[in-house]
Amino acid sequence: MELTKFAFSFHLACKVTKQIMYECLQRYVELRYDLGDGSAILRSGSRLEAGLTHHIAAKRYNRDGLLRVDGQHDIKGMSPGSMKSLNLAHHGFMGYVPLNSTK
Repeated sequence: MELTKFAFSFHLACKVTKQIMYECLQRYVELRYDLGDGSAILRSGSRLEAGLTHHIAAKRYNRDGLLRVDGQHDIKGMSPGSMKSLNLAHHGFMGYVPLNSTK
């Protein structure tokens, strides 16, 4: 099974990085987002099983985040600080990195 990382991130003129991504790390699904005041990391409660189709839902509203994998219970989290928005008015990158890629 080839697992990938999907991300959207950008840098503001003041060098603040804001990002939202989900990735599979050691067969756990993680939702990570940073609105500028620090990262929130939500991690699935169980590992993905190879060879099966999985349904992943990730949501973010203001500072609150939610991750749901295969209809299991919701994993909820909140980003630190006071920032609530992910400003998409600047240049960004959206894509994935296959595990078998080289640097």
